[in-house]
Amino acid sequence: MTEFEKVSEGVNNKNYDSLDESCIYWCRGDKCATVNFPSGSKLYNRVKSLARMHSDVQIHSDNDVLVAEIPVKYIKISAPRVLTEDQKRKAAENIQKARSNRG
Repeated sequence: MTEFEKVSEGVNNKNYDSLDESCIYWCRGDKCATVNFPSGSKLYNRVKSLARMHSDVQIHSDNDVLVAEIPVKYIKISAPRVLTEDQKRKAAENIQKARSNRG
């Protein structure tokens, strides 16, 4: 058995029927990436929203799993913000003010 066959055999034994797997595929130099997100996920809804607003986002499948093509420049990986207690308090106050000004 070749190495490729061993790897392929292991891959085929995985449960790919699971709908909670998210994937982003692209090759260096490509302008677009293919993304897969399960329905109900935050990114599923975000990509659907992007597709409504931008013609360069193309949805290919929209059943239980969203399959779409998006520009690579839309992909961003960032760490969450770290706020001090004072910054959190000020942000909460700003939200309260904004909510009271709406009503």
